[in-house]
Amino acid sequence: MMTKCVPLVMLSMIFSARLPGADAPTISRPVLGYIGGQPSPGLWTVYGVPGAAVIGEPFALPRRTTHLDVAPGQQYAIIGQAGELPAVLMIEGTSHGAMIRIPGVMPSPEAVWFSPSGSSAALASHASGRAQISGGVPLAPAVRRDIDFRTLQGFPNRIAVNDSASSVLYGTPDAVHSLLPDGSSRIVLSVAAEASIGFLPASDTVAIGDPDSGAVSLFKGFPGGPTTLASGMMGLGHLAASRDGRFLLVAGHNSPQIWAINLSTGVVNEFHLQVTPERLDSLRSADTFLISSKAGEPDWIVSLRAGRLTAVFIPHATRDNPRESK
Repeated sequence: MMTKCVPLVMLSMIFSARLPGADAPTISRPVLGYIGGQPSPGLWTVYGVPGAAVIGEPFALPRRTTHLDVAPGQQYAIIGQAGELPAVLMIEGTSHGAMIRIPGVMPSPEAVWFSPSGSSAALASHASGRAQISGGVPLAPAVRRDIDFRTLQGFPNRIAVNDSASSVLYGTPDAVHSLLPDGSSRIVLSVAAEASIGFLPASDTVAIGDPDSGAVSLFKGFPGGPTTLASGMMGLGHLAASRDGRFLLVAGHNSPQIWAINLSTGVVNEFHLQVTPERLDSLRSADTFLISSKAGEPDWIVSLRAGRLTAVFIPHATRDNPRESK
């Protein structure tokens, strides 16, 4: 069932952290989340709450950091460093905390995907044709599965892993596959365009978004197949669940909109935005997501409360270059 609502998008004129006093001690200011920069790795703290936030000073990254992927909830990131294996980096305020190496991890993964809570992660290397599933993240990371995709049905364009690191699905340009316990794979859903996939929090159920049909399905494993949850979302893109697992956000891929699906009822609310969402990154503040961050443009975030979505922006500010810790 689809219901349409076109709320007035809240525009918040939020001043940049370059204003006088913005670099003062920040112990009393709540951290809304972090904004990352690519291709040059960087991380900036966002203080405040949605509608009243400022971009703070650049995060102090470890020396020789080459890339950085921040986990949902932003308690840690997986980083790469020149000449070093990937590591878990704890995030604390404006300087990093402990750095924990992942035993047995592959060097130089080209892509990283996280489970909904960030308690597990998938790292993939197209050059080696492999992917690894790490559980116990962030404090006790360990490689749980080592997957050779050269023996399977194509290299993944995305991987979804559940919070317990026990279930893995992956997408190829024409299908979504489930990785079976014996190391083989089985097609879950054939698609005409690249699908979006993501597990629900603390669950073995995965949401699959088909941009060609505009349908979102739920897959709970074999012998059954996927069942349609909602439809009518043509050209859908990224998926992200609320932390309590009650709602699923679905971003428009080439359109300025986000759909919020009630996972209990299947009711869909449609929210129109003033920017096309390019991502759905879960920030530190619960059910707050970064949806757009482009050089020279405002950063946009959305907050989900009781199934209703509010969008705000942080005007672009000239950010300092990332710092390196000593």
